[in-house]
Amino acid sequence: MTYPLTVDFRDGFYNDTIVVVVDEVEVYRQENVTTRTMTGLAGSTEIQLDAGKHLLRVDLSEKEVSTSISIDINSPLYLGLEYIPQKGLENKLQGEPFKYM
Repeated sequence: MTYPLTVDFRDGFYNDTIVVVVDEVEVYRQENVTTRTMTGLAGSTEIQLDAGKHLLRVDLSEKEVSTSISIDINSPLYLGLEYIPQKGLENKLQGEPFKYM
């Protein structure tokens, strides 16, 4: 069985190239990603994953920043990512969609 993982790129992105890799396979690449001030959202993607454990890596190549997140999926999940200059990529995983204006 597969489930959707929705990845929202939220605050802190400015002309970034974002690459998402799941279990060593690139599943998403987008250039020039910038957060829209009015909504706090830079973009989003939905990835279909088989039930079970997966390792997700997100890279910001220009900033030389990456983060790895272990995900155990058995229902739809929502991952929010924010870039904070002093901390790098912060993430929040939850079972319901994020709210935007």
